[in-house]
Amino acid sequence: MKDDNAPKHWLEPSAGDGAFLRGISEAQVRGEIPLANVTAVERNSIEAAKCSEIGSLKGLRTEVATECFFEWSARSEERFDAVVGNPPFVRYQFVEARQRALFDQQARRLGVELGGV
Repeated sequence: MKDDNAPKHWLEPSAGDGAFLRGISEAQVRGEIPLANVTAVERNSIEAAKCSEIGSLKGLRTEVATECFFEWSARSEERFDAVVGNPPFVRYQFVEARQRALFDQQARRLGVELGGV
């Protein structure tokens, strides 16, 4: 049965080695989710290359951005139906100042109050 509300454009903002990309591809093969486009963002070039390879090998329609998610999202106007991934568990004070500034800018743009953490 076709589900018109099923996600068609996915975002993986911290893609790592592509574990969620593999999962999405396998779910598509099993027919659990419809074919979809996936945008993966990964700042580590070695891990981003793994994501690109997964997309190619699994036939997944994947775009991989090799950069900091906050820098990418500051200029992206893409909209997504679903977001997958594990949050990067990091203490805010250990995040680079440039990334904190971008994160704060995005939060203000979206009307989110962070309370300093």
